[in-house]
Amino acid sequence: MLKSLFGHKHSHDDKCRHGKEESMFDDGTKSDNNDDCETIPLTHSLEQENINNLDLFQLAQRGLKEDFIFELQRSGNNPDLLDNEACSSLHWAAINNRIEVALYLISVKATVDIRGGQLSATPLHWAARAGHIHMVTILLKNGADPTLFDGQGYNALHLAAHAGHHLLMLYLNAIGMDWNTPDSASRTCLHWVAYQGNSLDSLKSLLKHNVGLDFLDNSGYTALHWSVIANHLDFSYELVKAGCNIDVKDGQGKTALDWAKERNTDEKFQKMLNDYYKETIKNNWYISFPVSLAVLSLIHNYIFMGYLLGNGQIKPVHTPYLTSIPQATIFYCVLDWMTMINDSGMMIENILMCILSAVLIYSFYKSVVLNPGYLKLNLSQTEKQAVIIRLAENGNLDARHYCLTCEVGKPLRSKHCKICDKCVAKFDQ
Repeated sequence: MLKSLFGHKHSHDDKCRHGKEESMFDDGTKSDNNDDCETIPLTHSLEQENINNLDLFQLAQRGLKEDFIFELQRSGNNPDLLDNEACSSLHWAAINNRIEVALYLISVKATVDIRGGQLSATPLHWAARAGHIHMVTILLKNGADPTLFDGQGYNALHLAAHAGHHLLMLYLNAIGMDWNTPDSASRTCLHWVAYQGNSLDSLKSLLKHNVGLDFLDNSGYTALHWSVIANHLDFSYELVKAGCNIDVKDGQGKTALDWAKERNTDEKFQKMLNDYYKETIKNNWYISFPVSLAVLSLIHNYIFMGYLLGNGQIKPVHTPYLTSIPQATIFYCVLDWMTMINDSGMMIENILMCILSAVLIYSFYKSVVLNPGYLKLNLSQTEKQAVIIRLAENGNLDARHYCLTCEVGKPLRSKHCKICDKCVAKFDQ
């Protein structure tokens, strides 16, 4: 069902201007409706028309106080007189911000909360929708009730939110109106500001106050849903930053990300989330870094060394511990890529990631299982004696050139490895 956002309606003639009307459908789409729409009268040049031809309501629209008073007295001095569309002079003065006419009408006991138009709205509704703060204050000081709902279930605060009048919203809240008051469809000001997307200042003002971030309307939508549906991702960013739950599902079981995919804005939405998370991590590095070091130190020194290795009775180099660290790192990096990153649409980068990951895993495997270059140990007794004699005759029979453990001569750059208990040629020190 199409929901009009304006507070009055009248026929299309040469004395009106038509405001463009945005509406919410139940499926979350947006529509512009110009037929039978809400209208606001133009202020015509008085040089082009005869004031005597203007009726009471047109005089109120234009703020011609003296002529208005004369016409009102001539018409029977009834300040609540209605035009052919059931709108009073106070309605027209309110929506056109005609302060003097409004004050005069109030002084002659006009009904401040008189309802008019097809939407049964009060002058306060009209003034709030138009964003006339001074007019709103005058009406409120003279008894207007800001909590009244019009025929569509909107109060003055909802109508101010529709049009993005954030200063008027702050004023209405300051006099006691609740940000979280729902309209007839259970939508709060936050829903409307996020959907309309016409005032980021309004959104930021709301988020600084105690507003319900994840309130659901009758369709099960949150403000975040509406911002994505209307493609206002800058509003979505502010909502996420304020703490909106991105995993809330609507009545159709869709999250905000699901709506972004349906609107073909999922890449922008995901980038927005990534930017937010990067900003959050960047801002909290001074907390996460020392905590990470403390956790790693606890795991290594107390859990692994103390419990698993029996307080040093077993050396780490004699266990798979040291190789398990790079193994786990590679595993979690590849797992994260397979489950979260590979569907990002970057085909070339994903292909390179796949190739480089395979090369890395193969290289790591070969470095662990290949022979690092052990010296030949299965020498006969005669061969061992010949090596000793040759080194002695050359003046090289010492620990640098002969290994007592392996009983072999050590070539240049070779060394005995205490871990594997073998001599390794070209041992990297």
